[in-house]
Amino acid sequence: QVGHSVGQLGVGEHTGDQQSFPVEEAHGCAHYRAPAVGPATAASLAGLVAMGTGLEQPVNTNNVIKMEDYNKKNPPKKVYKIACIDDSPTVLNSINLFLDDQGFSVVMINDPVKALMQIVRIKPDLILLDVGMPNLDGYELCSLLRKHRLFKTTPIIMVTGHTGFLNRAKAKLVRASGYLTKPFNQSELLKIVFKHLS
Repeated sequence: QVGHSVGQLGVGEHTGDQQSFPVEEAHGCAHYRAPAVGPATAASLAGLVAMGTGLEQPVNTNNVIKMEDYNKKNPPKKVYKIACIDDSPTVLNSINLFLDDQGFSVVMINDPVKALMQIVRIKPDLILLDVGMPNLDGYELCSLLRKHRLFKTTPIIMVTGHTGFLNRAKAKLVRASGYLTKPFNQSELLKIVFKHLS
């Protein structure tokens, strides 16, 4: 027999705590009609958490990490700027190789006369200064730097091949922070650099 019959479980009627739904049978297939959503049903749906129903899950904002909070707990690592003043390209390249390997920002200056202006511009955290340079030696340059308000406390390390008492006394006189003797290796350079940057 072609056609369909309608079976009722109760049209939108409540039976105890359960609500029954109309059932339509057509050609051997059962189709369930969704009941109309009333105010009470809508209120209960609003509080549901999606469990395969297609509803979006509410976001717990308490667990969201803010970028400013992350930056406070994990501050970016400071990159120290180091100025190297030496008229020897070989010494400059060696210092650059030793320090760049450790993540320092290295500025190489081979003209002591122009060094003062360059240092004022870059404002390094530490200065490596060769003693024996033409036109303007390291002691004179160190004295000039100490008179500038920006470099009164900046670490200045004198780099020299002279190890005599007189040379060390002159370094103290111009208020040098330390003394590094040539030749030196990477370990010796890093030791004195970290000592004055820590």
